[in-house]
Amino acid sequence: ECIERLSLELIERGSEAGLDTACVAKIEPVPFALRDERAAEITLPPAELDRFVGAYAGADGQEIAIRREGESLQVVLGEGRVARLAAIAANRFRIEGAPAGFFIEFQRKGDAVSGMVIEEGPSERTTLERKP
Repeated sequence: ECIERLSLELIERGSEAGLDTACVAKIEPVPFALRDERAAEITLPPAELDRFVGAYAGADGQEIAIRREGESLQVVLGEGRVARLAAIAANRFRIEGAPAGFFIEFQRKGDAVSGMVIEEGPSERTTLERKP
C-alpha cells in the first residue's frame, strides 16, 4: 500500500521532492532462511526410524503419513506426493526437494512420538498430532 501510493505520487509529481516516505520505515522485511542445514545429514538406525512411522493429523484436517522405505523415512503428502526425509538430528528431518528452511521435527512425550511440527521457512509452522 505504501509503495503503491509513493509510486503513484512520484509519477503524478514527476519528482521525489516533497514525498512523504515515513510509511517505508514501517515495512517489515520478509523473513528468509539464512542457514542451509542440507550438509548435516546423519544416519539413524532402522529401529529409531520406525518410531516415527504412522499417521499424523492437524486441527485443520490436514493429514500426513510417514513411512520407512529402506534406510530412510518418506513423508506422504496430499495427492499421493512423496518426499524423502533426511535426518539432521535425532528427531529433525530436512524435506528433500523442498526449499531451504523446510523441515519436520517430531515431538516426543517420554519415549513415545506424540506429533510433529512442519516448518516452512523461518516463520510458518504447522503442528500435527500423531493419530492412534
